[in-house]
Amino acid sequence: MKYHQTSIPLSLNEIESLMSQFKNNNYDGWVGDGNLSEEELHKIRRSKILLLNETQFSALHEKIKDFVLEVAENIFGEFNIFDLRLQITEYDYSYKGVYNWHSDAPDYQDGTPLGNRILSFSVLLNDSKEYEGGEFEIRDIELKNFTKQTDMIMFYSDLEHRVTPVTKGTRYSLVGWLSGVRKNNG
Repeated sequence: MKYHQTSIPLSLNEIESLMSQFKNNNYDGWVGDGNLSEEELHKIRRSKILLLNETQFSALHEKIKDFVLEVAENIFGEFNIFDLRLQITEYDYSYKGVYNWHSDAPDYQDGTPLGNRILSFSVLLNDSKEYEGGEFEIRDIELKNFTKQTDMIMFYSDLEHRVTPVTKGTRYSLVGWLSGVRKNNG
């Protein structure tokens, strides 16, 4: 199995709490080590992000962690997870929000959480009726029914994926990465 679609049990109050924090603290998204010029970056990605600190939302972070670890273990057979990173991402039509084809797993495996990403996931924080474009795609895989608030897709981090340009409205997502020692080859 390379990916799995489900719905994450987040309440409207929990989503509103995340969105409130995002609206007060977001910044431009980056790629890799953040050393690209603005022009190079905008060819790859245009978005606003907020990396979530585990202590900011400790109860919510634990709820998300418990759910995604259960999916990682029960669906993917991945048990050796040692790190979870979370980020809220905004793609808005006003700046032509997009994230072109990329993989979340760097080419190195150096023992750091970034170097050991094995599973990634994306959760819609708003319904696709609120924006146009902004489709989440995994290369060579046809996804269906990833359109409703709290829809989640988890996939191996080495799969190439993208978010198509948002042409109207704003798309919000909660994305995350599980790092560990990969057991399965998907």
